[in-house]
Amino acid sequence: MLRSDAATGAAKAGLPPLAPERLSGSGDADGWSLRIFGLVDRPQRWTVGQLAELPTVERAIDIHCVTRWSMLDTVWRGVRVADLVARAKPSSAATHVMAHAEYGYTANLPMADATRDESIVAYAYDGAEIEPIHGGPVRLVIPHL
Repeated sequence: MLRSDAATGAAKAGLPPLAPERLSGSGDADGWSLRIFGLVDRPQRWTVGQLAELPTVERAIDIHCVTRWSMLDTVWRGVRVADLVARAKPSSAATHVMAHAEYGYTANLPMADATRDESIVAYAYDGAEIEPIHGGPVRLVIPHL
C-alpha cells in the first residue's frame, strides 16, 4: 500500500504523525545514524529524525518467516531505499548494498533487490516507533525477500 511518494514527510503525505521524541531530529535514538558510503559520489548520513522528514511511504506487507509463521498486512512507514541511494549517486561499479546493523548483523543485497520500489528503510511499524528488540530505531524492509 503506497500512500504517497510525492509528499515530504508523513504530515505532507497525509499520514498520522508519530509522537516519539526520537523522531524529532534532536532527541534522536542515542546517536544512531544511517550512512551510505563506498562506491558513491556523494556519501550521505541521516538521523532517524532526518529520515522522518524525507518523502515518506507506508507499505502493507505480509511477512513469512523461515520458522513457519506469518503475519499478514503488517504496516511499515519509512523512506524508499531507492530514494536514499539516488541521493548518494552510486557509481556504475556499485552492484551490491551491504547493510550493517547493531550487534554485528549484516545483510548483503544486490542493488537491484535493495532498490526495488517496495524496499524501504522503515522507522515505524503499525503506527509506532520500532523498538530496539525488533531491530529499531529503523530496519531494512525488503518485502520480496
